[in-house]
Amino acid sequence: MLIGVKYSVIEFMMNWSLPLSLSLGAVLFAFSLSSCQSPEKGAVKELTNEGYALNEDSFRKALGAGDLPALKKFKIANYDLSTLDSQGRSALHIAAAAGQDELVKWLLGEGLAIDLPDQDLRTPLMIAALADQPSAVRELLRQGADPMLRDKSEYRALLLAAKEGALLAIPELAYSSREDLDNALFIAAINGNAEMVESLCSYGASVFARMDDGRTPLMLAAQEGHLSAIEALTRNGANRYAIGPEGLTAAELAEAEEHGEVVSFLNQAPKADEMSFSTMEDELHASVAEEIPSKGAPQKKQRITDQVLKVAVKPTSQANPSQKALRMTGYHEKALPLIIEKVEGSKAVVKLLYGQRKRVSVAAGETLPQTQLRVKALRKRSSYSKENQEKPGDLSIVEVEDLSNGVVREFQVNKTVSAHEPYAILEGESPMVAKLGDRFKGADGNQYIVVDIRPNQVVIENQETGEPVTLNRRAY
Repeated sequence: MLIGVKYSVIEFMMNWSLPLSLSLGAVLFAFSLSSCQSPEKGAVKELTNEGYALNEDSFRKALGAGDLPALKKFKIANYDLSTLDSQGRSALHIAAAAGQDELVKWLLGEGLAIDLPDQDLRTPLMIAALADQPSAVRELLRQGADPMLRDKSEYRALLLAAKEGALLAIPELAYSSREDLDNALFIAAINGNAEMVESLCSYGASVFARMDDGRTPLMLAAQEGHLSAIEALTRNGANRYAIGPEGLTAAELAEAEEHGEVVSFLNQAPKADEMSFSTMEDELHASVAEEIPSKGAPQKKQRITDQVLKVAVKPTSQANPSQKALRMTGYHEKALPLIIEKVEGSKAVVKLLYGQRKRVSVAAGETLPQTQLRVKALRKRSSYSKENQEKPGDLSIVEVEDLSNGVVREFQVNKTVSAHEPYAILEGESPMVAKLGDRFKGADGNQYIVVDIRPNQVVIENQETGEPVTLNRRAY
């Protein structure tokens, strides 16, 4: 009986040993196949399990989601990372638009072109600026993206940000796109974007800048009827009484377009300090002292006159390429709310640029209504025009004195009446004020004189050689 049981057990074990060995072999064989699977196929399988296919749509989906692990699997699966979409945009464009700065870093590390233009000639930096993605803008600039490239419409990155109202991108672009700040301010004024106006002015855009036709940002906003932008511009020093095309002020341009609310704001009666002259000493101590955003606190301005500069008047790439060069960083003017239209006999006809814009006739010795400004003298001066260099013409000059401080200034007919001479802010070792006729010595030992000052540039002449040096204004 025991022998029968023993053989039954042995028979049972023998009957099961074959299937068991076959099953174990199958497992080992499957494991062997899995361990020999290529990385590419493995990546495809993992992507499939995660809901992705190895195609463009899924690749763009991973990009938009910022799914870096999945994108790395696309790379392992030999997907071409440089594939362009129907608009000619690369993965870098899409990552920049989504503000995925980690993806931006990775894609650049994988060799994608940083300034590749799409079909509209827009680079990833431009796309990031348009999408108001500051972190992507910052990373692209850090890695060498060129902010000076233009798209099909001739817009650069900062101008696109201003046009689109991309406020967060402005701080990232301002320092690398200083040449575009004034043009960006023109765009913000036309669009009526008061917040953009404030931001651009804080980074150095000039409210005194003029377009080729002579219009200021304030005039552009006035023509479009944008009161909030006008208020922002005047808070930042824009002058209501500056004269533009055809001798018109911002208020008159707004009136022509029937923007009544804007006209009422711009036509307000001037404050006392808007109807007086100022001295250069007043300007040096003015509360509107230039600020350097990157450095914080305002710096006291000094006159450039008779100074010996420790910086080069212009860059010297040959002798000392690292030497700091003189540059123009600001401009200031202050137009009074009046203009001298003509001189008739012994009287000057003065137009007031506010309220009903009345005209008054004032003789020598008389004071302008409701002001401390007295006409001291009327006279003629010979003047040569570009059209007629041989025969001089008569130029009417009106000499006006501010009785409150004794400052005397001369004005021409149909020219802006200013509270002080326009001056430029030049940056050397420290901020300096320069006005027409100022003389100084450069680090090269040569004597220089300031021969022209405009909102966007200063022209300095080497007195030894007569060579002019033009300093274009660049914000801080």
